[in-house]
Amino acid sequence: MKAIKIFIGYDRNSRIPAWTLAESILENSSIPVEFQFLHKGSLSRIFTREFGPHDSTEFSNSRFLVPYLSNFEGYSLFIDNDMIVTGDVAELLTYIDENKTIMCVKHDHIVKQGSKFLGMPQSGYSFKNWTSVMIFNNPKCKALTPEYVNTAPGLDMHQFKWIESFDQEKDIGAIPLTWNYLCDSEFAGKDQIKETPKLIHYTEGGPFYEATQDCEYSDEWLNVYNKMNDFWDHKKSLRLPSKPLHSTKENQIVDIAHHVIELEAGEISNLSNNVDDNFRNSVEMIFASKGKVIVSGMGKSGIVGKKIAATLSSTGTPSFFLHPGEACHGDLGMIQPIDIVLLISNSGETDEVLKLIPFLNSQGNKTISMSRNPHSILAKNTDYFLNISVKREACPLQLAPTSSTTATMVMGDAIAVSLMHLRDFKDANFAKFHPGGGLGKKLLMEIKDVMKTKDIPLCRLNDGMKDVVHSINLGGSGIVIVFQDGKIWGVISDGDIRKTMENEDEFFALTASDIMNTTPKTILNTESLSYAYKMMGESRVNTLIVVGENGDVLGTVQSHDVNI
Repeated sequence: MKAIKIFIGYDRNSRIPAWTLAESILENSSIPVEFQFLHKGSLSRIFTREFGPHDSTEFSNSRFLVPYLSNFEGYSLFIDNDMIVTGDVAELLTYIDENKTIMCVKHDHIVKQGSKFLGMPQSGYSFKNWTSVMIFNNPKCKALTPEYVNTAPGLDMHQFKWIESFDQEKDIGAIPLTWNYLCDSEFAGKDQIKETPKLIHYTEGGPFYEATQDCEYSDEWLNVYNKMNDFWDHKKSLRLPSKPLHSTKENQIVDIAHHVIELEAGEISNLSNNVDDNFRNSVEMIFASKGKVIVSGMGKSGIVGKKIAATLSSTGTPSFFLHPGEACHGDLGMIQPIDIVLLISNSGETDEVLKLIPFLNSQGNKTISMSRNPHSILAKNTDYFLNISVKREACPLQLAPTSSTTATMVMGDAIAVSLMHLRDFKDANFAKFHPGGGLGKKLLMEIKDVMKTKDIPLCRLNDGMKDVVHSINLGGSGIVIVFQDGKIWGVISDGDIRKTMENEDEFFALTASDIMNTTPKTILNTESLSYAYKMMGESRVNTLIVVGENGDVLGTVQSHDVNI
């Protein structure tokens, strides 16, 4: 089952209650849940509305950004932080009515003028819908744009005046009272709730504040909170503080980072839906081509295009980037008729890129376009179109290319990796294009380039243990080679020495031939570092004896020499 997105509103004085609420939901949920916390810091670039004299919390009005933050898709649940959930949120899904714009607890409770906990103001008004728990039917809430939420009267939003042709019965779905039980308050229907409510709302202040710690259902909240404390204490990590945390700039930065990463990850996940026959045909066309892949784009698309060209080149597809402006001023001669041209423009209407099309058509070049718009001029005038559309940029202003440039880069990577598979591109091939990198050195350098040739540790068959130990220490390779009559007879490691000393009382009466390993691992000096590394791994040794073609001992090589 797909996770339900739950938005929790909190301000600088209510971080602990927000965490506790989330924990209570997780404890009781039978379905996957996904949380997003709404607070002023994380919304600073979207929610610019000043804190008003009638606002009781920093999220009094930002809660109405939930449909926008959900891309106006599906259903989203908003919950105030001053609550705990004792029921299964899966039950809430059963109250969803696709014909309704929003679902909430309906009641006849009259909010009185006064103050809430911590002295925050409370506006008085007659109200039939409690906005502290709401299920948004997001596609029906497109009026709730950042522009509207930042400027509309708060009371208008809470009274759902943003719903066109608002009708109480037609537009508002009902959630049972047990899913928004107001502690220490009298409201119609309260006496009908005989068991522990499914959602306990500490609207007058809860056990998380000293002044209201003895409120109704305080034990239920403390039980959840203490479970979290016990968990963190068990893990010997930071214990939850006893007092509410205050929002900090550092926390805001982290929250924004999480939001950006999660948003872009979601957009990339959706990008896989755009891989179709156009993608397959594009890759097959490049694979069959005798020419190069020339990538071109302006601005941020151009920067990403340079990376795509570099990736293609390093993975076996000859490619380079051509700036469209430079192309129109003399560099078109770099494009040969057999070349394939990849044109990138997020809008599909970039003038500098479009100017290349007549020349490419006249020369007979095959073309591929990347754009968010399948109906753009660029898409309609290329052989194949790759859709890189995203629903939202990570930029809160929806201006700076963020999600879209990431999508472009990922689509380019998908092309490159697909071509690698078609070409059966191996690490040795990669090394040819990266001779200066670690892999290139490992594959192209030979053992003779790194082997140790001074103080080669040698001994003879009849050498005693004192001479053997001396040779090991002198060589510094952890081994001594038993070499006699132009032949390698065996090898002795310092491990062999220690093992023999533990098991042989007459250790110093022994000779090299008594304890040597008669199957030493040797390697030609012309072999690659990659081969040596693989050989060491398979043989479980750290040192190899380097020999020439005639079998002469030339030196030793160790694992750290080849693990570049």
